[in-house]
Amino acid sequence: MRKPVVAFAWYRASDWKKLREAAADADQLAKTHQAWLWTAEKARKQLQRKGVQSVRVFIDVDELIAWCKEQNTPLNAQARSRFAAKMGQERTGDDSSDT
Repeated sequence: MRKPVVAFAWYRASDWKKLREAAADADQLAKTHQAWLWTAEKARKQLQRKGVQSVRVFIDVDELIAWCKEQNTPLNAQARSRFAAKMGQERTGDDSSDT
């Protein structure tokens, strides 16, 4: 049996401002990319210690924005997670997720 793999949405510093401007929950996002990166790395390490494999899925913010419009959903934490899972599945060929 394969271990579960968590798709982690990963953002480039150059896209952080655009993401925050587009996000419906911008107040929930770190103000700086550096602050977000520190938190994201810490979360990945915690998962790793628990035996959960994670993969960074680099998110094109323009694609995320377009996807949210197509899905008629606000760009929030849930949408970012769903989009990362979708992109992770497409990139790894894994369709075992129920999201």
